[in-house]
Parts: sequence; C-alpha cells; structure tokens
Amino acid sequence: MKILVFGNRYKTRLMLPLKGLFQKFRNNGIELLFDRNFAEFLSEKENIDISLFDTFDPDIRPLCGDMAISLGGDGSFLSTANAIGNSGIPILGINLGRLGFLTDVQEYETDALYDIITTKRYNVEERIVLRGDIGNETFFALNEIAILKQDLSSMIDIDAKINGEWLNTYRSDGLIVSTPTGSTAYSLSVGGPIMLPENHN
Repeated sequence: MKILVFGNRYKTRLMLPLKGLFQKFRNNGIELLFDRNFAEFLSEKENIDISLFDTFDPDIRPLCGDMAISLGGDGSFLSTANAIGNSGIPILGINLGRLGFLTDVQEYETDALYDIITTKRYNVEERIVLRGDIGNETFFALNEIAILKQDLSSMIDIDAKINGEWLNTYRSDGLIVSTPTGSTAYSLSVGGPIMLPENHN
C-alpha cells in the first residue's frame, strides 16, 4: 500500500502527535511518501526527521498511490485535490486547524486511523473535479474555477460553451464555474444554488 502525504506548512507544530501514526505505517510495510516541498520544510524549519520516508514531486503527473492524506484544513485539502487531479486517488483529510468541512478527521481521532485504513473500513465519496487548460498548463479544482480580469479596466466578455455548443456570453468582472462540492463556497456567496456534493450533472 502506498500513501501520499501533503501538508500545511503553517500547521507543522500540530504534526508531532501524528509522528507515531506515520512510524506505525512504516514499521508495518506501508509505503509513506511525503510531498517533497512539505518534507523539506519539516526538515529545515521544524527539525522533524523525515529521512526515514521517501518523497515525491507533486508537479510530476500523474501521481500514483492508493490514498492521499492531507494535513491541515480545507485549504490544504483543496490544494491536495488539485495535485491529485483526476487520478482517482482517494483523499483523507486530517483537520489540524479550526473548522473543517472537507477535513472530517480530527486530530484526537487519529489513533484509530491505522486499523481503519489497513482494514479498509471506510467509505469513499466520489466528487467531480473541474479541469482547466491555459496554454500548456493543466490544473484541477475541487471547488471552483474563477475567470477574472487582471486589472481595474472595464468589464470583460466571456463566451461560455457546453461541449462546444454556445451557452451564453457574459459581460462582467469575471465568471465562477463551480462544482457541487464548491456550491457552498463562492458560488453561494454570489447567489448561486446549493447542490448535493455527489451530483454529477
């Protein structure tokens, strides 16, 4: 089993209780790979020895693994989702912040995680992601993609199409394209509808 670990650099002091969990994974033959940038930060700034674990480059796609663990809050979870993209790797969010809607495992619940993960006593919720292509760059979004003007100039015209068929031309400051998961974020704040996260249309 291979687990990819992503993390929030501003929550590293809260990672100390998780070191035992990671060591348990390693001692029982589970391959644990840390995001290279996160691992370097832990080693250089927090003096946390991660030399026993391998690292991976999150910019090299596609990523391969059986599960990804996101350490932090919902922002960290969304960054992890962007890196995972459409690879189908399930993400487990461990909340090291305050309130988390996507990171539903709390720090005090981590003691049971080893048995839950290794015996696969968990459910995977499938969510759709958005794909954006700008030039040669491809990125993915779990919540939304926002198309915005770059300066304080007048409004911009945005042609929207669905499967190549013209839908509408929006004259505005920008356009938010939201997933069902992201419908309770910026979409809701500008009057958009709330959708069930499992919707695929």
